[in-house]
Amino acid sequence: MKFTTFLPALLASALFLVGCGGDDPSSSSSEGSHSFCEDDGQYFVFDNDTSLADVISPLAVGVQTEAVRDSVLDLLGANDGYANVAAYSLTETTDYDVMGTLDDPRDSHGQYSKEVTRYSSEKILIGDYSLFENYYDEDTSVEVTLDLDADYQVFRNGFCPSISRYYEIYDFAGVDADAASEKVYDTEAYLKKMNLVDGQALALDLIEKYNSYDDTEYFSTLNFTATKSMTNEEGVVEGDAGLNTHQAVRLELFASYDPSGTTLGETASHSVVIVDGMIKSVRDFLGTYEVIADAPLYHVLSEKNVVYDVETIGAYTGTLLDPTAFTFTSGHPNL
Repeated sequence: MKFTTFLPALLASALFLVGCGGDDPSSSSSEGSHSFCEDDGQYFVFDNDTSLADVISPLAVGVQTEAVRDSVLDLLGANDGYANVAAYSLTETTDYDVMGTLDDPRDSHGQYSKEVTRYSSEKILIGDYSLFENYYDEDTSVEVTLDLDADYQVFRNGFCPSISRYYEIYDFAGVDADAASEKVYDTEAYLKKMNLVDGQALALDLIEKYNSYDDTEYFSTLNFTATKSMTNEEGVVEGDAGLNTHQAVRLELFASYDPSGTTLGETASHSVVIVDGMIKSVRDFLGTYEVIADAPLYHVLSEKNVVYDVETIGAYTGTLLDPTAFTFTSGHPNL
């Protein structure tokens, strides 16, 4: 089945687009040590929306119909604001010839991670970022290894009544590798940044990928399913059925083709796991491989995982970075 149009609710989703300053640029609201011209606090609601849970609750355990899958996709963005903690990881590897050795100019390995907490009352994101990269620099003919850590922050500037901006900063310790961006925002844009999850974007991405894979002629396997299970709070089915007290739905898009002769095979796997009406985890995997001793040996792969959670977060007691200490750039680190 090809998706020829977007799902109705995705098309109908309204953008409130509250502008900076609102209708009355003289109004203000206090948030921590900053004052904002836009009185937009009413839009930053991070409560648990049960719309998605209400759709999932009556479903029987097992693989669902396409209609049910589409109804879950339709509401995937209903509860974006609830999660206030996110843990990201990304692995990217290119490895030819001798596996595990930088013996080809194309070889490289990167591992990236980021943990982010939203402080809802202050409307800021605070976290830690790390990267490990190992690659061969052809220009200098040397092997390069980077192992870096950074503080991560997102916050608004509080300037008014003219242009309001928000900053996203990676402050690396001990090295000149900082990355910072300054963006003009409206309320919707900043709310999307504070919502660590973007379920609507995930739904549209799954649909777009499904149509793209369906259009190709070389995938021998293509499945797009929704499966309900009883799981633990992480969305994992325990061997002890008594521990599986949570309702979970896994949306999974899987595409692959087997290698023939010297041709490499390819695997693409994308999944979203919903637990008790909240997106709990997201996984994206892409890889090309050859079969050695009846097992796939990946030469190129990219795997990204995100796990979301809800924790009790108090007031932020740290110090926000000074944006004037950074040079703004258009790029930013992976994740």
